[in-house]
Amino acid sequence: MPVEVESSGQVAELLRVLRRRSAWILIPFAIISTLGIAFAIVVPKKYVAKTRVMVREVVNRDGQRMVGGREGGKVATYLIRSPSRIEGVIEDLNWPFRELTRTEREDLVTKVMDNLSVEAPNMGIGLTQQLVAISYADTDPRRAFEFLSEVSRTWQDEVLESSRKAKEKAFATLTGTRREMEQELQDIRIKITDLMQTHNIPPLAIDRFGQRTLAPEFDELEALEAKNAELEEKVAEADLALKVQRKRYELM
Repeated sequence: MPVEVESSGQVAELLRVLRRRSAWILIPFAIISTLGIAFAIVVPKKYVAKTRVMVREVVNRDGQRMVGGREGGKVATYLIRSPSRIEGVIEDLNWPFRELTRTEREDLVTKVMDNLSVEAPNMGIGLTQQLVAISYADTDPRRAFEFLSEVSRTWQDEVLESSRKAKEKAFATLTGTRREMEQELQDIRIKITDLMQTHNIPPLAIDRFGQRTLAPEFDELEALEAKNAELEEKVAEADLALKVQRKRYELM
């Protein structure tokens, strides 16, 4: 005859096991709770300041990319978190830094670098801009905001300065090219004037609309060139007919 086990008996047995093993359960729970409370008391609360900057591409008149964009955003991860930039920001904010020893300075820079996060997420293929997310955590909310604002400002000024220099370089190049082209145009005009004087060509007349008109000799030249082109076409047709006749003669 089969034996049936009631569920209430299983629950009672489980409760008896838990009562016997209560020490094994309460002791780890108490230890973990104590460590959590101690961690919350000993470790100070940190405030996080965040900002996001969009770096766009700078393109010159020839369509060539100069600075900024995806490449500028990618290297921002290393430029913003560089030790030299962090030291400069700390000194600009008048933090106690110069009076510290060399080891203490290095420890402070390392600590700030650990709390400073810079991310450049993937923006996709074909885009010419890059988003840069910057965040800084500190126990003092005001200091977190001031440091983030200053480190972001110095980096943005550096990017804008690079863009300005690139534009100035492109402008100087265009200005030099313009001067060269103007000088070349002047040389061509001088050569044209010399040729016209050598071949007794009258100067170009200007009509009432301000347009230069060619001398009658040039009109005749254009007619002769058109007639020459027509004759060349007839010669080509005659030459083709002659080749056909020669081929027929060979096949006879």
